[in-house]
Amino acid sequence: MYSSNQRISEILNVNSEEIDVKCELDKWYVTLLNKAIEEININDISRMLRQDILIEVAINKSVEILKENPLVGEMYDGQLLELLYSVDVNKYKEDIDEVKYLLIKIKSNISSFEWLCDEDFKEYSQVLEKYLKKLS
Repeated sequence: MYSSNQRISEILNVNSEEIDVKCELDKWYVTLLNKAIEEININDISRMLRQDILIEVAINKSVEILKENPLVGEMYDGQLLELLYSVDVNKYKEDIDEVKYLLIKIKSNISSFEWLCDEDFKEYSQVLEKYLKKLS
């Protein structure tokens, strides 16, 4: 496992100064490379999951963040959970038990969360159920 103060560039063995920045995604990638794991935020995690970059780190940081705020998302409530659901389970086999435990805990507390509307509650519940089923 990686140390929380370890830089992404060290993990990937990439020098950020060698990256040819041509677009916004490249800019973000260079910024990510210069961050330590503990500095990664929800925006970074979301992109890491979508771009399939260091999935193990992204999953572990996601679990850490979801423990604090199960509704967290980059653009809307519950988005992180949806992104995690979309990741191929084979990419994080070693973390499945921890993720499953977290999902069960979220499910047991779901009625205590503050929902903007019933539709948000239903959509989140559906993703949660599908994710639990996927991990079974």
